[in-house]
Amino acid sequence: MNYLLALEAATPTASLAVLTAGGELVAEVTFAARRTLAQRLLPVLDGLLHAVDLDPRAIDALAVGLGPGSFTSLRVVMATAKGIAAGTEMAVLGVGSLEVLAAGVPLAARVPVCAVIAAPKRHVYAALYARLGDDRFNCLFGPELLPVEELARRLGVVAQETVIAGALAPADRDVLAGAGVSFVPPVHHAPRAAVLGQLALARLAAGERHEARTLTPLYLHASEPETKLGRAFAKSAGPADD
Repeated sequence: MNYLLALEAATPTASLAVLTAGGELVAEVTFAARRTLAQRLLPVLDGLLHAVDLDPRAIDALAVGLGPGSFTSLRVVMATAKGIAAGTEMAVLGVGSLEVLAAGVPLAARVPVCAVIAAPKRHVYAALYARLGDDRFNCLFGPELLPVEELARRLGVVAQETVIAGALAPADRDVLAGAGVSFVPPVHHAPRAAVLGQLALARLAAGERHEARTLTPLYLHASEPETKLGRAFAKSAGPADD
């Protein structure tokens, strides 16, 4: 293996990185994508590789953030990853974005880390991790889709103080603060591609692989269009016969 490309776009802040097989960070770019990711992802990637004078053919491994998060962004990044890997022998690995977010918390924080990604209707995607070492975690619960109040209740019974990583609305932060948690600085609110790359390199070295063709995002609930479609089918079917 020569170089690994990492793609992460579970949140409105997208991140791309290139690492050497030995884990050295060659280049990374993080940018607010929101609704423009489909138009900007490939140009940003091209600019990143050009900035470090790296031939795309030198990349022989690919890491992808699986979510949960924005349905549209996850589909864009997954389609891009499959296009890059198509017709190659590239090693591919997907990693959950909440784990990437937790792993990016500064190593000085030895307390449990709750990684959160905002979801609609005052819900969050959440997972709680206990740090076992510099780069080793034990998942205590999640990933799950939870109301903010339910997450606060769960964290309130954790024996140790917990640190929250992830961007939240002020009202949701207030609810969680009532559970006695603390929050990492905003610079650590989005999963970074460099961290994704580090996690992926360790797992690739251990023999883990995913088939790019069948790789799918981690969805914890149906998208809004899928929900509306299901309702339309149910309505058109009418009442069930006895």
